[in-house]
Amino acid sequence: MNRTAIICVDDEQTILDSLKIELETSLGDNYLIEMTQGG
Repeated sequence: MNRTAIICVDDEQTILDSLKIELETSLGDNYLIEMTQGG
């Protein structure tokens, strides 16, 4: 099964952690959610 990917980049890990929780809660397993630090 193919899933659409959502890629999030931020320089603050706490923002990425919070965003991942919110996205997973809202979208469930319908999307592949990847996080990375940059900047």
